Amino acid sequence: MVRRMVVVTISVIVMFVIVSCPVSARQKLERTEDKVVSASNVRTIRFREISHTDIEYNGIEGAERFEITFKRIVKAKNMEACEELLSEIDLDIAATNDVITLRLVHPETKSAGLFDRLFKNKEWRADIEITGPKDIDLDANADFSSVRIDTIDGRLKINSSFSDARILNHTGRLTIRASFCDITSRYMEGSFDVVVDFGGIDLSLTRLTERSRANASFGGITIKVPRNAGAEFYLNNSLFGDIDFNIDGDLVRKGDKGLHRILNNGGPRIDLNVDFGNITVRNNMSESQPAAGRSYIGDSVMPLIENAWWQYRSGDETYMLRVEDISYENGGKTASLVFDGHGILPFDRIDVCESVGGLSIMCIEGEFFGRDLSGMSFDPPRLWLPYTDEDGSEAGDEILGSAEIIDCEPAPDSDSSETGMCYAMKTKGYLTYKLRLVPGVGFTAFGNDLKLVEYDLGGIKKAETEVITIEEEPPPPAFEEGKITSVTLRGLRYMPKSEVEKHMDISTGSSYTREEIADKVHGIPEKSKFINSASFTIDYEGNLKVRIHEAKLYSSDWDGDGSFSRVAGVGLGPRLTINSLVGPLSEISGGTQYHWGNKEWTYDARAEKHLFDTNRLTIGGSYRMDYESNMDWTIPDHDSYLNALLLGLETKNYYEVEGVTGYISQSVGKYVDLKAEYLEEEFRSVYKHTNWSVGNNRHKKEDNPPLAAGSLRTITGMRYSADIFTRTSFASGRFSLSAERSYDRKSDSLPEYTRYLGSAVYTSRFPYRNLIKIRFAGGYSEDALPEQRAFRLGGLNTLRGFDFGSIPEPPQGMDGFDYHGGGNRMFFANIDYYLSDDDDFGLVLFGDVGNVWRKGDDVEVEDLRRNLGVGIVFGGNFFPIEDWKSREIVHALRINWAVPVGTEPHVSHWTVNFTRAY
Repeated sequence: MVRRMVVVTISVIVMFVIVSCPVSARQKLERTEDKVVSASNVRTIRFREISHTDIEYNGIEGAERFEITFKRIVKAKNMEACEELLSEIDLDIAATNDVITLRLVHPETKSAGLFDRLFKNKEWRADIEITGPKDIDLDANADFSSVRIDTIDGRLKINSSFSDARILNHTGRLTIRASFCDITSRYMEGSFDVVVDFGGIDLSLTRLTERSRANASFGGITIKVPRNAGAEFYLNNSLFGDIDFNIDGDLVRKGDKGLHRILNNGGPRIDLNVDFGNITVRNNMSESQPAAGRSYIGDSVMPLIENAWWQYRSGDETYMLRVEDISYENGGKTASLVFDGHGILPFDRIDVCESVGGLSIMCIEGEFFGRDLSGMSFDPPRLWLPYTDEDGSEAGDEILGSAEIIDCEPAPDSDSSETGMCYAMKTKGYLTYKLRLVPGVGFTAFGNDLKLVEYDLGGIKKAETEVITIEEEPPPPAFEEGKITSVTLRGLRYMPKSEVEKHMDISTGSSYTREEIADKVHGIPEKSKFINSASFTIDYEGNLKVRIHEAKLYSSDWDGDGSFSRVAGVGLGPRLTINSLVGPLSEISGGTQYHWGNKEWTYDARAEKHLFDTNRLTIGGSYRMDYESNMDWTIPDHDSYLNALLLGLETKNYYEVEGVTGYISQSVGKYVDLKAEYLEEEFRSVYKHTNWSVGNNRHKKEDNPPLAAGSLRTITGMRYSADIFTRTSFASGRFSLSAERSYDRKSDSLPEYTRYLGSAVYTSRFPYRNLIKIRFAGGYSEDALPEQRAFRLGGLNTLRGFDFGSIPEPPQGMDGFDYHGGGNRMFFANIDYYLSDDDDFGLVLFGDVGNVWRKGDDVEVEDLRRNLGVGIVFGGNFFPIEDWKSREIVHALRINWAVPVGTEPHVSHWTVNFTRAY
């Protein structure tokens, strides 16, 4: 049975390795169709069987027809596969009496179709844009999609899973059934009936007219009403559900338990029901709200339309802002905003997308409001400009600064003054810029210098002649294809211009398209180790300017390091890392610590050489003399040091190791790391030398047990490992597998063994900031393992409802100090569900299951140990969508309380995390 489980597990991992490796470049094919349907006597429009689609409906007063733009986008390994996939997508339109039904005909998304999408073999999306009557009922069933509704007067019903929706200027009844979604409704007048599971709904009402209901399960709902609004609230919340009122006005509690509340002398009834979630009611809106969506031109507040442009003037100079590279990612439209000109500009090039919260930035190339942030990317995108100031929101971070919404000064253009949004863009260490953004138009001003004089939104062209009279001719179209008349390089230090041009494979006078230039420039860093990144601009005459951001030939980094354990006491010492782009070695690092407890030094050193001018193929070697534990693979050193120092809690047993390694490693794309390593290590027992700690109520630490009999020798062998990384805006994963084989090469070495260890960690972001993290880990060997490689569970980061290292239990007749050899087969799993509405504090519900078996034991499911627990987190760094490859140490504080379940004694255990371990 065990052998079969191992074979199945290895097969699954191998399959994942195969499908997770980077695939070759895929072909892309798009096709757009325009359809027109009469709106005469039509009262309802329905969307059915919608999947992986962007739906946008814009209501127009008095419209007599539906104008439908249907766009299909497919990606596959070759053009033939694209054509085949494209033929499977269609939009079926049926009219019955007063109802128009739009049904998406699309490829099968179950079984193989789903795997094709997940592993990027085939991928498709659709885009449905409709303009039609404003007086309409709309009913949409959509999964894995994005829905935008602007300006309708009628009943609006949305039933969706894994789909976000943004609703503007709706008058009527709003009905929502949402799972794993974020729904935002702005400037709504009417009533609502909303239910959310594992998601979030944000409603802003200008007027409430009828009885309404809100129901949240594992989710959150925010209801915002004007300050003078009146309503009656009836509350029903469970032990794990909260209903909060942030009210500026008269709120009266009634009933024995205060479950009936009256706001401002009463009004329409609102029933609030919540389980495992939160509902918040606020009345911080002004009595009248601007109709932010009613002047939309195009498809967003900042119209992301291919080839749209805006012309600005500063003195006698003119500048151009353009939209490039329209695409669809994670259900939303993305584009690049590119500034052309020669002078001080707000930014060179930024990749943006529009979310329900505002305009977000995905990547920055070049200058950004006075700072060179070339190559800075954000996944998920970082909110830059929020769309509403109802909460006094301020978007920003330590990199971008902050964008605070401020009052707009009166403008000569009355349309813009009604709907414009103004921001104070504050960057750390730099001046404050004022920005003005007008829905449907875009940026109309950057500071006091750059003022909009003309723009073109895909054929909708307008000159702001009320402000400035334009005398010159409109600008010529942006460079698309032509001859490069000159090449100018900036920031060049280590490479001559001729070598850079050789890497780019360009020559003055030759013809290129903008896409070809982009591919050549962005590929320069991969061809030269002396360059970190490169960016470019092309003016209307075809003059190419390339900006090179060079790397340093040498860099050194001095740092300090520290440790604390009961076997060595406090350890302090320096660390030095040297990186070089030239010479026989690419990286040298090392450190030493002196330990006051046992008055001994420890050392470690490492040297590497990156081959073929990349860091993908590396050879290296290392030496160390340090203290180690067989739990190091799951408990970070920093966590064990801080537990022992601050709380007096032991999480590991230690032994001394001195050894050398030689290795070769290879990175396959961005997703796979492979390593083969020769090792020779000698082990010795160590004993307790320290009793004190900052918080030790026992005044005496437990003894550190010696290595088990037969373990005081040398391990010589090979170790092979593979790490696989995956990451999207909503999820990340890390999958690790290692195999170690020892050799009996010395008379005093340990018996030969082969040992396998694997783990898989998956983190997924739910809407409304909740996350779930799942980990599976297992180990296997046919041989009896020495204590240094034996498996143990219990305590921090494993089975948190049991004492550390207490599983497996000692054989009959031995106590825990005499026996600490562990087992040769191990399995366990953790699941953590993180609930939080901010990044500073959260609640964690978790469960653990697992066991360790010794050689000769029967592996039975009923032997699995189990525990349940709850924890609190201060600092959200335990649960981000991690960039695993950085392997940085992430500090926060998490306190866990767990209790065994099943037949185990129900004795609770506390554990504390100071760093993120998995």
